[in-house]
Amino acid sequence: MKAKVCIISGTPGTGKTFLTKLISRKINTFCVFLNELIINEKHTLNYDNARETWVVNEKTLIPRLKEIIKLEKRSKNYELIIIEGHLSDLVPNKLIDYGIVLRCHPNVLKSRLEKRNYKERKIKENVQAEILGDCVSFLLEKKIIKTVMEIDTTNENFEEIAEDMVSIIKNDKGFEKYALGKIDWLEELFTNNHLDEFFE
Repeated sequence: MKAKVCIISGTPGTGKTFLTKLISRKINTFCVFLNELIINEKHTLNYDNARETWVVNEKTLIPRLKEIIKLEKRSKNYELIIIEGHLSDLVPNKLIDYGIVLRCHPNVLKSRLEKRNYKERKIKENVQAEILGDCVSFLLEKKIIKTVMEIDTTNENFEEIAEDMVSIIKNDKGFEKYALGKIDWLEELFTNNHLDEFFE
C-alpha cells in the first residue's frame, strides 16, 4: 500500500513541528521538515533582513519535493509522508491526500513568538497573518480532492490531536471534527474591540 501524503501548514508558532513528531511516533511516517530542507539543500535565493527570513527558490524546491514523495511512495516503507511547514502548500495538488492547517489564538501566538525572541515586526506580521487566516486561504486555493482540516492548538492538546489525525488518516473518516470555518479570530477580535491591538 502506497503511503498517503499529508501537508501540515500554519503560522509559525502554531505547533507544526511538534505535532508532526507526535504523529510520527504513532504511525510509520517519513517526515520532511521544510525549513530544514530549504536551508540544508540551499533552496534559497537570498535572505530578507527586514523580514528575517530566507526567500525560497520555488523552482528548485518544488521538483525536490516531488522527487522525495515519489521515492518514498515507491519504497513502500511508510504509511504516511508528512510535509511540514508554512510553505507546504507548494506541494502539487495531485500529490496531496490530506491538508492540515494549525491555528492559534492571536494572544497566545504572540506570547509563543515572544518566547522565541522574534523581533516585534516579525511577531506583528505573523500574528496578523494568523488573524486573517492566510494559511487556510492558501490551502483552500489548492482545492485538495480529499480534505483540509483546521485545528485550534491554543490549549496545546497535541496528544489528543495527534491521536485523532492518525485515526482519521488510517480510517479515512472523522474529518467533521476539524471542519473548516469554525475558527474566526477576525470576528472575535472585532466583536470584542481588540482588533486595533494587532492592526495599528
